[in-house]
Amino acid sequence: MTKGMLVSVYRAAEFSDATNNGITARHNRLLLIDPAAGDSFRVFDAKDGDEVLVVDHRGGMDHAYLKPVARPARIENGQIVPTKKWTMFGGNFVSTSDSRFRERFGHVLPVHDRIE
Repeated sequence: MTKGMLVSVYRAAEFSDATNNGITARHNRLLLIDPAAGDSFRVFDAKDGDEVLVVDHRGGMDHAYLKPVARPARIENGQIVPTKKWTMFGGNFVSTSDSRFRERFGHVLPVHDRIE
């Protein structure tokens, strides 16, 4: 079973949705899965069909951005299935008050959930 940590979505109230109806435009809380994290980060179970965010530790294209980032995925047959489309930053972030998140990342994570 796939496990992760519940995180809250942070978005600017004065701006319209820049995600093009991305996952952070549709949810206030999401399950964040970091495949590279230890067991202490794996708290809540993800069920088949759940929309989740997965931590991506890779770098960007020809430009720098905050790393890591969170990208949308879906749980199918107990496996993480990332979106097959190109995603980019849509203006929203995720974080939680859980100290394990801060120890792991040190800051909020930008979410790359905008698909054009």
